[in-house]
Amino acid sequence: MWLSIWMTFLFLVGWALLISFGRTGIGLSSITMTLYALNNISIPTFLVVAFIISFIVFVVFGIIYLMKQYKYIFIPFVGLDSPSTKGFKLVAKSRELMKGHRWELFVMHLSFFWWILLIGVTLGLASFYVMPYIYLTLAGYYDVINNTQKNKATEVTDKQGPIKAIVLQPNSTY
Repeated sequence: MWLSIWMTFLFLVGWALLISFGRTGIGLSSITMTLYALNNISIPTFLVVAFIISFIVFVVFGIIYLMKQYKYIFIPFVGLDSPSTKGFKLVAKSRELMKGHRWELFVMHLSFFWWILLIGVTLGLASFYVMPYIYLTLAGYYDVINNTQKNKATEVTDKQGPIKAIVLQPNSTY
């Protein structure tokens, strides 16, 4: 279990750092522009350019981070489902399961918006009910996708072609 958590962390930490660079750039340039505006000094062009570039970095890497997060979201579930699977095989299985399903999972997470808002309104008290609900829904979604993937694999292997006769020869290794 810890290995799967570390794998998820390692695959996402780089993208999170790039997001934080963008967020830091936005914060520093906006504070500096505010100080210039309060002192009635014209804002230098490089600050505006730095703010725009920081904002673009923040948005682009935020989108990439979300896409990667949805790609690796099933790593803990795969690790619990088959404990013999380790390392990069967990990542590969999670990627394989999420092909074509990232948008569905994103929409499913959007459906929890009001529940997350309830957690904020109750100062975290509702999380005792909401977070298990969200994780159990995610586990059920994993089961559906995993069973669908297994059924597709067995359909391909269960199809039998025409039976061919084997003629045994005296020197045959059959």
